[in-house]
Amino acid sequence: MDINQNKLNQFKDKQPFKLPSNYMEGLTEQIMSSLPEAPLQIEQPVTLMTKLRPYFYMAAMFASMVFVLKLLIGDAAVDTQQRLDKASMFTAKNDDVADEEFLEYIEEQYNSSLLKEEVYFSE
Repeated sequence: MDINQNKLNQFKDKQPFKLPSNYMEGLTEQIMSSLPEAPLQIEQPVTLMTKLRPYFYMAAMFASMVFVLKLLIGDAAVDTQQRLDKASMFTAKNDDVADEEFLEYIEEQYNSSLLKEEVYFSE
């Protein structure tokens, strides 16, 4: 352990790495001269289609969303409409009976809620 410590103390104040003189001054020119010549990029002309392409994509996206929603919800809406039509035919035929049954139902619900409140307050 003592031997290694002595070796470290020898190099403590010395710089172990050295650069050649004027190395940093010509470094950029050397690097640039060693690089290959880059090919020129040819700019493609901007056409009407390249300008309108994002709008076509957006229109296609909305059309597909409408199609999917039509598939998912369209059948349910038709079923609901058919059920409403059947219910309206039933109530149109039995208006008097439906009204009487509805009034009896409401009266029964009202009476049962009053009874519950009276039992609750009496306890």
